[in-house]
Amino acid sequence: MATSSNQISKFEITAYEDVDCTKAVSPTSQSSKAFDSSKLKYIFPFISSTLNLENTHTYNSQQPIGFSGVDPKFKSIKPKNLKLDLIIDPGIEPDYSYSMNEGMPIKEGFMTLTDRLELFEKLVGYNSSTHRPNYLVLSWGSNFSMKATLSSYSIAYDRFNAKGEPTKATIKANFQEVISSKKMLSEQDRQSPDVSHSFEIEEGENLIQLCERVYGDSKFYLQIAKINGLTSIRNLPVGTRLYFPPLK
Repeated sequence: MATSSNQISKFEITAYEDVDCTKAVSPTSQSSKAFDSSKLKYIFPFISSTLNLENTHTYNSQQPIGFSGVDPKFKSIKPKNLKLDLIIDPGIEPDYSYSMNEGMPIKEGFMTLTDRLELFEKLVGYNSSTHRPNYLVLSWGSNFSMKATLSSYSIAYDRFNAKGEPTKATIKANFQEVISSKKMLSEQDRQSPDVSHSFEIEEGENLIQLCERVYGDSKFYLQIAKINGLTSIRNLPVGTRLYFPPLK
């Protein structure tokens, strides 16, 4: 999906610590003055025609020997990928009145380009409290909202002053949609044999954490341990695959 307009619009990114985006990351002192005193966020001008949302369905298309065609078996729907160009320009003059409460772009001179790029990296980067990059809510007016995490980005410097210092930058950013296991299971047909309700233990995870993530409550860990034939829930090897059935 791509828009057809070249109009400059507002694109808002807010950082959270959890996949359901209920616990906002605390703002830095500079960002709290400019955008929000309770959440780490940034509001970017962007050219709406650069917004591209990619949806991908995957199939098993293996063709039997001797057949000229195949009916591909559906496998999965991949997370959505969003690509767009975000503008960081300390000299931009919006057509509307500046308001801190409304989170409008900050006025020229309030923060340098370097300050703003550092804020962007803080917004989308690694969070030492959660040991992973921040979860993000991406918003474009009333037209678009998505929970995501940053996949990659590159910075192009578009303008320089007489000293050769950059004064404007465009961030080409790629985001990947995220959804909590709990929400995924609630939205899918839990009785369908085509839906896999299993997860692999990753570095730093344990059964109690996974039960909290899947069911929203860690109290089921003994029940899940029994279902998976575990004799101990301690020090489960990374890569161990566990089954999480619907629980009533």
